[in-house]
Amino acid sequence: MGGTGQELEPSVAVDLSGAVVLAAEYTESLTLYGGPTLTSQGSSDLLLVRYDGEGALSWARSLGGVGQDMVPRVEVDAAGDVFLAAAFEGVVDFGGGPFSASDARDLAVAKFDGASGAHLWSKTFGGGADDVPHGVAVDDSGDVAVTGWFGNALDFGGGPLTAGGAFVAKLSGTDGSHLWSKGLSSGQNDGGCGLGFDDAGDLVVSGWFQGQLDFGGGPLTAVDHSDAFVAKYDGVGGTHLWSRAFGGQSVDSSCAVAATSDGDW
Repeated sequence: MGGTGQELEPSVAVDLSGAVVLAAEYTESLTLYGGPTLTSQGSSDLLLVRYDGEGALSWARSLGGVGQDMVPRVEVDAAGDVFLAAAFEGVVDFGGGPFSASDARDLAVAKFDGASGAHLWSKTFGGGADDVPHGVAVDDSGDVAVTGWFGNALDFGGGPLTAGGAFVAKLSGTDGSHLWSKGLSSGQNDGGCGLGFDDAGDLVVSGWFQGQLDFGGGPLTAVDHSDAFVAKYDGVGGTHLWSRAFGGQSVDSSCAVAATSDGDW
């Protein structure tokens, strides 16, 4: 699939039926395999498309506004419903009415019906600078977590996170309401990127940090420019369980985590 512009930032998820959900950022126009041609409203829009296990198109949606809509991340729950996290500029409508960005780029999280692609709910979060997601995960109960980077202050509903940098937040899968959230930042260039739940419902986030940063178990210190980190939190309340840092000279980061069947990572 492609078209006259660029197609980039793909993110994919597979549901229990074997269907594949793809999210991507695209510019100008894009022709889907087995489907229509979509046209971007702004400098870039978001593509959200589902193909069944045999590769037949189930549904497709173009989501965006007059600005740049970017960095989509997608995941599905046990029922096959679809969660999308992305950043947007200006005004965007995911199907539940328009949202306006508070500043440069705001963060959005939305849920769609897996069978039809219909909008179920959407929420936006922003502060006085860019806010961008890098990872999304769904637990066995259908609640959703998101991690990424924020530039100034960000409030998911539990009070403002400040200083800018990495964050992790858990939202109700039913309506997007706040369950818990944490700022993981020293005020330097810190970002969350990898994200995953284990079978017990605990959450692991990975990313990068500079200088010294306390994820809840005492300060960790980067060896050089930036180090990779991984931190585990209780999925119910966000209590810190453990955290580690890995690095050497120059730049180190992590953007993927996976749990084993026995609870290791």
